[in-house]
Amino acid sequence: YSEMLAGFFEMAETVFLSAFAVELVLQFTALGLPYIKSSWGLFDTTIVGVGILAQWVLPIFVNSMSELKVVLGLRILRLLRIARAVRLMSRFRVMWLLIRGLGGAMITLAWAMVLLIAVIYTFAIFGVEILYRSVRSSFEHDDVVTFDLIKEYFGTVPRAMLTLLQLTTEDSWAVFVRPILLRHWWLIFYFGLFLGVAVLAVMNLVTAIIVETSVDAAKADREAVKKWQASAVRVILKEVEDLI
Repeated sequence: YSEMLAGFFEMAETVFLSAFAVELVLQFTALGLPYIKSSWGLFDTTIVGVGILAQWVLPIFVNSMSELKVVLGLRILRLLRIARAVRLMSRFRVMWLLIRGLGGAMITLAWAMVLLIAVIYTFAIFGVEILYRSVRSSFEHDDVVTFDLIKEYFGTVPRAMLTLLQLTTEDSWAVFVRPILLRHWWLIFYFGLFLGVAVLAVMNLVTAIIVETSVDAAKADREAVKKWQASAVRVILKEVEDLI
């Protein structure tokens, strides 16, 4: 039963891949080279090419399970073709706008991450200097637990960066902040300034970038729909003129 089902899926995969390949050839025949140069044409060509490579070419040369895993990974990439079908369905328009907004903001998000890392690195240096090398002496004899806590969380710059990243995500940050503030209340300015810059400023800036990109994508989609409707009206009017 399992072998018969696997054979059915293998045949269905071959049929659909053949249909996609024929569609690509017809698109290229009708639209020419500009279709291949367009973003969706390049996307279709890549997906169909990966499918042909994974379904018909590589299995001939596969001799081991490790190589078979590579083939299966290439087959999974063909699921990206669903993105085009989703784009054409009106019910998924909101999701598509979110995907476009996130994709369009990737470069800006990358620079935002660089900025966040720079902020964390800067505050980590100050954290090591202030907490581990200056403040920890007040805990060394009468509060060994807090002393070990500071050593664990702010002993080195990488540890301090990891701690501040935990503070950025607000993940159990009171475990290491509360004991320190109970003894040195003025360090609230250090942690407060970091929260203001990293969490309130940088993270909200990232959210604003994604929202702005999504709004721009929605506006571009509306303009594209208007142009398509105007083009369709012109075609219909032309056909009516020819009939008259």
